[in-house]
Amino acid sequence: MLARRDSSLSDLSVAVGVFGVATAFWPRTTVDFLLEVAYENAPELEVRPWVVAAARLLGALYVVLGVFTARADAPADEEPVAK
Repeated sequence: MLARRDSSLSDLSVAVGVFGVATAFWPRTTVDFLLEVAYENAPELEVRPWVVAAARLLGALYVVLGVFTARADAPADEEPVAK
């Protein structure tokens, strides 16, 4: 059960990282896609200029979060030595 839980956390960190890369490199495309998913009248909506910059920043934060979460989930190479 514990191994399954670690696997799901690892999968989640990979998904967050991939979404972060897409959002950081293509923020306008990501915003347009998410607007299409969320709203019926997405083409009629006007996005303010700061939204694209905020999406890029959020994507970079997701990449950092995905990397650090993946490192935290990694098993230790050596076991501590008891004295």
